[in-house]
Amino acid sequence: MILGLVMAAMVVSHFLAISMVQAVYMISLKRTSILFGVLYGAFLFKEEKIGERLVGALIMIIGVFLIAFG
Repeated sequence: MILGLVMAAMVVSHFLAISMVQAVYMISLKRTSILFGVLYGAFLFKEEKIGERLVGALIMIIGVFLIAFG
C-alpha cells in the first residue's frame, strides 16, 4: 500500500513538473537521481568500484548543468 502511494505521488509530481517547465529541463533534473543511486550503492550495499560510477554520474550531472545554464 505504501509503495503504491509513493509511486502515485511520483507520477503526479512528474506530470505536474512537465506542465510547469519544458520537458527537457524537467527530465534532465530528474536524471540527477543517478547520483543518489550511486551513493545508495556505496553506503547501503557496499558496492565496489564506486569511483568509476561516481565519475559517470558526475558527467551526467555536468550535462544537467550545461543544459540548464547553457
